Amino acid sequence: MNERQVPRRRNPRGWGSIRKLQSGRYQARTPPDPATGERVTIGTYDRKADAGAALAAAQEQLRSGAFVAPRAGRLTFDEQTKRWQATRVTRPSTSARDDAYLKSLILPHLGHMALGDVDVAVLRRWLAQLQQAGKKPATVVKAHQIVSMVLAQAAADRLIAGNPATLVNNLPRLSTPNRRALTDDEVAHLAAAIDHRYQAMVLLGAFCALRPGELVALRCSDLNLLRRTVQVERTAAYVRSRLVVGPPKTSAGVRSVPIPAQVAENLDRHLQRLDLAGEALVFPSTEGEVLRMNNWTRRYWKPAMSAAGIDPPITPHQLRHTAVTRWVQEGVDPVTVARRAGHTSAVTILDIYARASDGEVPADSKVSTRADAVIAELTRAQRGHGEGTVTDLGSQRKAQNRL
Repeated sequence: MNERQVPRRRNPRGWGSIRKLQSGRYQARTPPDPATGERVTIGTYDRKADAGAALAAAQEQLRSGAFVAPRAGRLTFDEQTKRWQATRVTRPSTSARDDAYLKSLILPHLGHMALGDVDVAVLRRWLAQLQQAGKKPATVVKAHQIVSMVLAQAAADRLIAGNPATLVNNLPRLSTPNRRALTDDEVAHLAAAIDHRYQAMVLLGAFCALRPGELVALRCSDLNLLRRTVQVERTAAYVRSRLVVGPPKTSAGVRSVPIPAQVAENLDRHLQRLDLAGEALVFPSTEGEVLRMNNWTRRYWKPAMSAAGIDPPITPHQLRHTAVTRWVQEGVDPVTVARRAGHTSAVTILDIYARASDGEVPADSKVSTRADAVIAELTRAQRGHGEGTVTDLGSQRKAQNRL
């Protein structure tokens, strides 16, 4: 029978409403949601007293945080993911990364399932399958974090009683990442071995702790070589082949960083040689555009690492680690180090760089004497030849490592 409604009657308890349907049965509903105006039907009952009791129970569950709308858990995980994505505000690069995880590792396993069926046991099996398939621990942990965020929103929207992702106990242990810092000599040899257009880029990363995305977004107007400072205001990356330029990830990323005198002089020669000024990129591609870091790493970084004899090789991001490690060893206080590096908290510095006193780089108060001499040699070559051609320091380094 089609249960058409008759005029609504207010619940005598004062919360929600009870309406009598054409069939003579009573339907209990919650009050309108303040944000959407939607009401949730608790249920339909033969007696008005039963409808009132159901409303009272739902109100108590709502107070305790245990209320879940009937049939809400039938929404699929895929549908809930779309709801989560529609309300999420994040960086394009983060969104692209999470979308890739969803498409390859999450939705094929969980997307078709009703939210109410995605319980702890299901998540444990899914995590075990990822690990058995050989996925790296960091990949598994990140996939779990994304699932947890989707389910957390479902719990907040009262679609499920709680977030089962918080209860899993078979996440892999993350190993300590390789955070080897280069010595000043290694930095200088690496700068000598790389293409002359990117010598200053290596030095600026290794002595000023700029992230790769910050280096490629740097403009001449961000440099004050008279005061020897660099102002970091933006970062750049290619997301799905589209250039995205924006502010750093956090407000702490907008900062001013001091430049050592030797590095500042080298940087000045770099700008003169390439005739760069104003809003021009400091480290443009050969086409004058923002560098694509993946291509740059393959074409320039890896060959330079090999030529400089640096083994094991490191990633461009570890130039930043080199700079921060040096500051810690020099005795710069954690708050200042965090401000220079663009971290939101000094606790991060203490956690990550607590072992910096182990002697990874010389604990001096300026660029080491040997590195100073090599950087000066690079600068003289820039001044005299315009091509940055110097004695083959990279080959020398490689030969030394073979001895």
